[in-house]
Amino acid sequence: MKVIYLAIFTIFTLSCGKQVLHNEHPQFIFAQIMSDNSPNVLSDVSLFLSSKNAYKQQYKALLEYHGYEAPFDNEFDFTFVIVESLKANKLAIDVDWREAPQFVLDSLNGVSNNRLSVCVNFEELKNEFAKTSNNISFYLSKDQQSLLLQCSKSVGLEIIGIDNGSDSYVLTVASVKNLSKILEYSEKSKIKLNTW
Repeated sequence: MKVIYLAIFTIFTLSCGKQVLHNEHPQFIFAQIMSDNSPNVLSDVSLFLSSKNAYKQQYKALLEYHGYEAPFDNEFDFTFVIVESLKANKLAIDVDWREAPQFVLDSLNGVSNNRLSVCVNFEELKNEFAKTSNNISFYLSKDQQSLLLQCSKSVGLEIIGIDNGSDSYVLTVASVKNLSKILEYSEKSKIKLNTW
């Protein structure tokens, strides 16, 4: 009986130790900040950090859908994991650069828990986006101080793009006050971000 208790204690201690290590891992910290401590996102990241093979087994269909099949089934990285988890938990959107700004605005407003719609210029922005012939890439240009970016900053949000190596935008929002930490941990995690 003593042996059973000792085995359970050892397993518990080792699993707690792994969690502590994860809590200190830059990729885990990045996921905490980007997801506002979403348990689902942190679970996915912990699984990946513990065992890439375990992640592969759990998300085999998702990986195959994105082309990570043998012999390329090990070529996915943390960027894939965080992007897919944020999207699955409605904390990020994946849009083509040609996407209609109205759709992107509505989607980003959802990701922000409707905080964008509190912006003073939100109705003006919706009207402009409903009539424009421009696509979303025009409004996310670094040269363009667009109404979208002004609106997000006015409510304390930063629109962030996660570079996943495709020609689409993976967009999310985060608190402006977290931006320096996000940039610090994205660099430590080797995640490329776009901020505007």
